[in-house]
Amino acid sequence: LRTPLTVIKEFTSILQDGLAGEINAEQGEYLGIVLNRVDDLSALVDDMSDINRLEAGLLGVRRKVCRVADIIEHVRTTLERKAALRKTKLDIALADDLPKVYCDPEKLGRVIINLTVNAFEFSEDRGEVRLSASHEPTQAQVIFAVTDHGAGIHPDSVEALFERFTQIGTVARTAVKGFGLGLNIAKELVHLNFGDIGVQSKVGQGSTFSFTVPTAEPAQLITRYLARVGAFREDAAFISLVSARVTPTLQGEAREDIEQFIQQHIRRSDLVFRTHPNVWLLVLTSNRRDVDGALRRIQEAWAEENRNRPAAPLPAVEFDTREIWALADGTREFIERFQMECDPKEASFA
Repeated sequence: LRTPLTVIKEFTSILQDGLAGEINAEQGEYLGIVLNRVDDLSALVDDMSDINRLEAGLLGVRRKVCRVADIIEHVRTTLERKAALRKTKLDIALADDLPKVYCDPEKLGRVIINLTVNAFEFSEDRGEVRLSASHEPTQAQVIFAVTDHGAGIHPDSVEALFERFTQIGTVARTAVKGFGLGLNIAKELVHLNFGDIGVQSKVGQGSTFSFTVPTAEPAQLITRYLARVGAFREDAAFISLVSARVTPTLQGEAREDIEQFIQQHIRRSDLVFRTHPNVWLLVLTSNRRDVDGALRRIQEAWAEENRNRPAAPLPAVEFDTREIWALADGTREFIERFQMECDPKEASFA
């Protein structure tokens, strides 16, 4: 399904940009509608694919330290195009001095698009939708909120809102009807990033969907992670701390390539946290045998990547297993060690 949709989108974009000949304003508007419908169909395909991967526990997540402004900027064009199609005003309000967050920016971008597009659909024409982000320091998190002034949601329907194959509201406003998966997937993606999602709504006044993302503060982050690790891996009994270290002369792009590679080869129950430009901490829900096997597989994949890499090979990475704790009684010692490793002086001692 993705292949023909990609072809449709690319050739429609060529026509809309006038690369195949001049077009008038009306034709440009129609081509814009086609592009939006292609996006809708692509989203349905992604929803079905994500549901399958979520059920199988195979949906990867690449969490890292991010700027909120970068996450918003990445989705801004899509949101503005959708707003123009619905003749809805989009107001983006980011609080000043927002801290950095720890999340998968692509996954969070999808949640933002999902909630905002839903708000467009249920707003009156020429209405207004507000996307905001604010800092909640007491909980060490950033709150994203999407507010519309539509018909609202009846209290009896709120509880079922995030269940699969559930659609709340009146007649669908778009030519493409969804599967009732969007909000359920949004909830799962938020949970994968250690956040929570909810809604406040009043019939006849509108709704506000909000979700949280943890800030990139090591102590609070690791505490939140330990509280939720069981949701990602029910059989997790041990937790391991591994250091990954590379040559100190690496440049920014090479460091990003290395971090991306490591993220691709760990489970969604694991963490990667950069403590120094060339040092990463890996938190693995594994015992000694599993850790040794995982690191061996990463090294083998590393060698394979370098054999097939057209650019300069990735430099060697030294992995050092610091210690392994039982989750039942060793979390306090683990947190203390994690905090010590995250201290810049400790991270650069070598």
